[in-house]
Amino acid sequence: MKQLIKKVANALGYEIRRQGVYPRHDPFSQQKALLKGVTDPVIFDVGASVGSVTGLYRQLWPNATIHAFEPFLESFRTLKATFASDRLIHAHQFGFAERVGSLSLNVNNVPDTNSLFPSDAAGSFFWGKTITDTIQQVEVEISTVDAFCQTNGIAHVDLL
Repeated sequence: MKQLIKKVANALGYEIRRQGVYPRHDPFSQQKALLKGVTDPVIFDVGASVGSVTGLYRQLWPNATIHAFEPFLESFRTLKATFASDRLIHAHQFGFAERVGSLSLNVNNVPDTNSLFPSDAAGSFFWGKTITDTIQQVEVEISTVDAFCQTNGIAHVDLL
């Protein structure tokens, strides 16, 4: 089992190490480096699902303006309700693509794996059986980053 886990992790570009032997990796180290010295960043969380990463961004950058984008209605409802009292977090029910309009969203067994792209057959090898299996397709609204920024007067995005 240990070898299988290492194989999957390595295939995904990760390395498993014993805790205590090496320093623990901070998954947000790159984002922190990019925003070093920025006190009130503008952050786009694209594919925010129910807002797990949005919440972590809020903890890391308390003064950030965060735009969280989630096209899937059920996930969007949770996202919106979770951050309803935070005036600096804005939930938007659409996704980003190369054009403005609508596209079919592949709704999978585990909503965190929903995608505008079809699931790859190898997904079950990496993530486990049925997790990325598509159970339905729904039409969702899409936009472009440029169109959204222009419409909403956003001059820059610090983290996407």
